[in-house]
Amino acid sequence: MRLQQFASVGLAALLLAGGLVGLAHAEDRFRPVGTVTYDPEPAAPEKGVFNIRQDDRRIRAMRILAEDGSADVRSLKVNYADGDSEVVKVRQVLQEGQRTAVFELEEVRPIRSVEVTYIPKGNVTLVLLSDGRRAEPPPPPPQTAEWVELGCKKVGLLGDRDTIAVNSPDRYKSIRLRSQNYDIEMSEFSIRYSNGGRDTYQVRQVIPAGGRIGPIALRGDARRISQLDFLYRARTIGPFKTKLCVDARRVGDDDEDN
Repeated sequence: MRLQQFASVGLAALLLAGGLVGLAHAEDRFRPVGTVTYDPEPAAPEKGVFNIRQDDRRIRAMRILAEDGSADVRSLKVNYADGDSEVVKVRQVLQEGQRTAVFELEEVRPIRSVEVTYIPKGNVTLVLLSDGRRAEPPPPPPQTAEWVELGCKKVGLLGDRDTIAVNSPDRYKSIRLRSQNYDIEMSEFSIRYSNGGRDTYQVRQVIPAGGRIGPIALRGDARRISQLDFLYRARTIGPFKTKLCVDARRVGDDDEDN
């Protein structure tokens, strides 16, 4: 009985060993004859444009914030208002909430826009940060010259002296003389100031009909005028009376002859 059991066990072992050898021979029959590899392509860079508002255009330095999501920020292109541009290399991967390094610009000039080149890692929102100060408001336009008429006097053919009284609290810095209808030969005039001072101007010039001479700058600082005295005569006479008129320019007006 024991011999018979031993014979059964030995036979089973022999069969198992033979099966393994057969399996090994079967595996030896297969060898690699081809390979397939998956290599994902890198995502294409995206471009975004930050259009800079007029009030924020004077920027000295900038950086990028990944507000939502993450991105590989490659570069910035700064487009100036005068048409020039400047490229800033970044090459920095930002996780959500992270910021790039600070990039200083070569000079402070008005900026029209900033282009960012980046590879998004899913949905992402990029924010441009800057330390730029708001553009300074433009200076107020210069005041235009405003001449005010101080008075007029009729002019006769013979030599004449006349006075024009001035009743104004304004300060003046120059005057001009106008003629209506006919030429006026002006010899001299004097200005009396409200503080009692007086200046005399030798003119010896013809004021053409319908024309003027001046501006004639007042001596010293702008002053209040109380009276003007003239020595003059008309060079011709006709059917119309001619007049000598005096205009003055107030303090704060420019010096161009308008």
